[in-house]
Parts: sequence; C-alpha cells; structure tokens
Amino acid sequence: MTNLLKGTLTGVQSTSRQKSILLVEDDDFQRQVLKTQFSSLNVDILEACNGIEALEHVDRYGHCISLILCDLDMPKMDGMEFARHLGTREVAPNLALLSSSDTSMLSSVDTMCRAYGITTIGTFQKPLSRDQISKILKELSLTETNSDAPRYAQQKAFTETEIVAALESHQIQPHFQAKLDLSSNTIVGAEALARWLHPTLGLQAPFSFIPVLEQGQYIDALTFSLLRQAVAKQQEWLEQGHKMSIAVNLSPNSLHDLSFADRLTEIVTDAGIATDNVVFEVTETAAMQDLAPALENLARLRLRGFGLSIDDFGTGFASMEQLGRIAFTELKIDRSFVSTMLEKNESRAIVEFSINMAQKLGMRSVAEGVEHGEELELLRELGCDHVQGYFVAKPVDVNAFMTQLARGNRCTAA
Repeated sequence: MTNLLKGTLTGVQSTSRQKSILLVEDDDFQRQVLKTQFSSLNVDILEACNGIEALEHVDRYGHCISLILCDLDMPKMDGMEFARHLGTREVAPNLALLSSSDTSMLSSVDTMCRAYGITTIGTFQKPLSRDQISKILKELSLTETNSDAPRYAQQKAFTETEIVAALESHQIQPHFQAKLDLSSNTIVGAEALARWLHPTLGLQAPFSFIPVLEQGQYIDALTFSLLRQAVAKQQEWLEQGHKMSIAVNLSPNSLHDLSFADRLTEIVTDAGIATDNVVFEVTETAAMQDLAPALENLARLRLRGFGLSIDDFGTGFASMEQLGRIAFTELKIDRSFVSTMLEKNESRAIVEFSINMAQKLGMRSVAEGVEHGEELELLRELGCDHVQGYFVAKPVDVNAFMTQLARGNRCTAA
C-alpha cells in the first residue's frame, strides 16, 4: 500500500459515515487541482494514483463513497480496467470519467461502463470547469441547491426476511413521478416507483431492497403489489376526472414465467382500469433474456391493449433489433443522453434520431432525466412527446401527487 493510500485511509476511519469523493488520477498536479476544486464540500476527499489503489478504497469504504472521478489513461491499471473490476463489486459508487481524449472516445467508454452495470453520471474532458463541477454535484445531490433530490434516511443492509416482511405489510409503496405532455403542458401520466417507508429508519433507497428481492425470487411479488396499489389510486383519480396512464417497470427475471402476463392483466382488470391506460416499461436487456417466453409475455400484453415502453433506449447493443422484434408503443430516451445533449453533439444527435424514429414508427417518445429548462425547451423543439425528470416533478408519495393533480394537471415547470 502506498503512503498516499495510507494517508487517505486514515482520514476516513474517523468519519466513516460521512460522504466521500474518490479522486483517481496518476498525475500529482492534476489530482491536487481536483482536490482543491472539491475541498469546499463537506465531504472526505480520498485519493488514488491508479485503479489498483482505487479498488482498495472501494472494497474498504464503498458504502461511504458518493462519487469516483477517474482518469482513463493511468499506469498499472487504467480507467477502463478499473471500471470492469468496479462492476463486479457488491457496492459500486457513481462514476465520472475524466480524460483529455475527444468526446466520441469518452462516449464509447461511458457505454462500456453501463454495459458492466456501472452508474455513470457523465464523461468530462480535462481540466474540469466550474460549470462541469456544478453539473456533477447536481447529479449527486451533494449541494443544498438541489432541493428536489430524494432525501433517504440512513441506509443499512437489510436481510431478505426483513424486506419480504416489509413487502407483505405494505411498507413498500408506489411513489409517482409525473410525465408532462409538451404540446399541452399537462400531466398525462405517471411512473410508479417502489419506495420503502421504514417505520423507524425512514425512507429507504430502492437499491437497499430491490436487488435482494431480485436474488430471492420475490421480484414478482413486488411488481404485483406495486401495480395493485398504483391502479387502485389510478381508479380514484379517474373518478375525480383525472385521466392519465400509469407506467410500471417489469423485471427481466419476471418475463420467463408464461403466466406473468395473465397475472398482470387480472390485477388491472379487477381494479376496473382499461388496459390502454397502463404502460409496462421493459429494458432491452429484459427483452433479450430467455427470449421466447419474454416475447410471448410481451406479445400477450400488447394483444390485450397494454402499452409497452422500451426503457433506457440506446444504452445497450440491441435497441434497434428490439424495436423490430417487439410491438413497442413508446420509446424512452435514456437520461445519459438527455443530460448531456446540450454539451455533446453526439448526445443531441442520438436524442434527435430517437425522436424522429419514434415518429416514423408511430410510437410515443419520452425523454427521462430532464433537470433543466433548457433541456425541456430543446426537447420541445425536437418534437419529443412527453418528458419526465426533476425539472418537471420528482417522485412523490400519493398525497403530494394528488396536490399536483389538484392544480388542474398543469405543470409549473413548463
């Protein structure tokens, strides 16, 4: 272990619960510049000269690290190899990639990281500007100026027994994030997102319970519970004159069960909701796993009138093939392109291409992750149909969502 690594580890041991930023940069001067730029934050600054040292930090203090800023070109273990190893860790903090390479190179590495299952908040050319740092901090919700960010209580590692008990006692409930129609500036739908309101620990982040349910084969129970609660509320809203669709995410692990579509249909029809008022969001990865049963389930859902949305469009390697294989009704443009389209020509081109393709295929286009007014206006200019994101509305509980609807479905952000 190097002296640099030992020194930074010592600083963390006394404040292990405080948020930390890990700087991975082989150049001493560049690393010091980064440290100075982030020194005003109330966070620990960890430092590493290469990927090997960085992995030691992650293995010891991964739960405390909010962000890793990583250079790509380093000795011993470069940024790409580090990202590959990071994807195998139980805890993989958010990653921001730094390089003096051109933007197309950075975009390729960003796609590679996502393929390894890593959450990247952006790719940035060195040296970082003040605007770029502000963008990074907004993504991470580390500053007080981003008041719309979700405030999760202290997190802990829950057992499968605890999580299943919470599911059965309805502590896990839907929060609703509004979808805005850009032509009318009205709320026309909402995505139902699972949130756990723990009776003593408060609101728990999805990553604290969803992966456990996935591994323990309880993800169907979560999907059914979330859908049942969501359509019950949707029926109330319809009775009050608020006609809107509800979107629910489907897990890749669910689509191999040939009875899955029947069970979803039963829940919706029992609530008195028309099937065309419900959209199921499916990642392209989900559509490719266990292909034949997945196709049968998705085809059956479309035959029964449900909407199908291809989620995170463009982040994998088979998006175009999936559009031709499955009768999707909606194309959801991934936030990684939306959040960078004002700075990167490549991202804007992908967003514009996606919107145009959706129009030609008779599909609705939805852009997620809209966090700035400039992004919304560009999407309106490009002809996008619907948007969602913190600029429009953050995910909120049912009472707060009712308040949004009480404004007459108008969106103040628009």
